[in-house]
Amino acid sequence: MSGIVLYINGTSKIKGGITENQPCDVLFEEKERQLELFLSDATHKLSILS
Repeated sequence: MSGIVLYINGTSKIKGGITENQPCDVLFEEKERQLELFLSDATHKLSILS
């Protein structure tokens, strides 16, 4: 399992680009050619994370 923290909305350079429209923590795990994402709002201010 690996992770990144997106402080501002944008796209990471990891795994071809993970894009988010709000700051968040992203954990990801590659399983049998599939990528599972786990998102977390570290600010605890968002009602929806997409």
